[in-house]
Amino acid sequence: MEKSVERSSPQGRTPSIDLFKIVSMLMVVVLHSNNFGGILYNAAPNSALRVISTLLEVICIVAVNCFALTSGFLNGDRKVRIKNIINLYLQVLFFSLLFFFVFCLCGKEEFSLNGLFLYSTPVTSSIYWYFTSYFILFLFMPLLNTVIERAEKKTVCITLSVLAVIFGIVSYVASFHAGDVFNLKNGYSALWLIYLYLVGGAIKKYRFSFSIKGRKIPAYIYLLLFFLSCLLNVLFGLLIRIDSSYPPMIFEYNFILNFISSLALLLFFANLKVKEFKIITFFARTSFGVYLIHEHPYVRKHIIQNSLFPLLKINPLLALLGIIGFVLAVYLICTAIEYIRQVLFSLAKVNKLTVFIDKKLSGITSKNEKHLE
Repeated sequence: MEKSVERSSPQGRTPSIDLFKIVSMLMVVVLHSNNFGGILYNAAPNSALRVISTLLEVICIVAVNCFALTSGFLNGDRKVRIKNIINLYLQVLFFSLLFFFVFCLCGKEEFSLNGLFLYSTPVTSSIYWYFTSYFILFLFMPLLNTVIERAEKKTVCITLSVLAVIFGIVSYVASFHAGDVFNLKNGYSALWLIYLYLVGGAIKKYRFSFSIKGRKIPAYIYLLLFFLSCLLNVLFGLLIRIDSSYPPMIFEYNFILNFISSLALLLFFANLKVKEFKIITFFARTSFGVYLIHEHPYVRKHIIQNSLFPLLKINPLLALLGIIGFVLAVYLICTAIEYIRQVLFSLAKVNKLTVFIDKKLSGITSKNEKHLE
């Protein structure tokens, strides 16, 4: 092992990880466009477009894992600040209610008190499953950071490796006769995000960069490992597919090959030397907003869903260009909307409010800690 993970800039940002966040969010948009847009499961079986859409899905399915790994990588050695989750919650609440009212006012959806309550409580209503799971993860962060900081390296490595096998292989063997015994929900769960957070934190702490005979493995080798793992995932799917359909596990977050792919991609970016550019910082800071906007249930229903149907009738390569164009358009439009939200929050001095709340709550927490000593 060698210590060769890119250092943070004086402003506290790591350009290569910012780039990683941007790529991950682009992958998320690809996943949702490919799936909900109507390509993945509507292209003719064994057709060129079906092959293209399946490859896109396999390559991009790691996106959610990547975001959770990034959370651990960036926050595993930091003090947990209450203002961070408050800021995120206000951001989520803003878009949750914004699009609820927009689509109701446009006549696309019927206004109801039940709907208003649903979109006013995004965590408990699980409007965004990822944020609901992340909210639980956030509550565990102080404990998880303590584990990352104090546990012995050997213990951490063995524990995380064993859990990778249990969550990524054993869980699927068990599912054939006992169902989801570990309640992983195919990776759509707080438990899986907690595991990935620990992995990301461990990578940051131990600066994992493998070497052979004392020579550091170049970053591009991790990228090759990523594509190799994706290829193995496709081959595995071809080997056990049923009725011309790929087994669902190759599209599930906690499947071992998808976990390895996401790990390889993080190692690639963590060992990549990237100069700090304002445009990278800008798109990284707006990336979560892209998710909140295009994945809002009403936006998905009225804008994303089946929007790519026309591509089913044209040349596969042109269809691929169409998918890429659609993804870029969605990403850029959502980025612009998120930037406007940031400006509005800045004008309203929302951050000052959250800092004030953070100080008050931190003061109360500190007093309680002294009483417990």
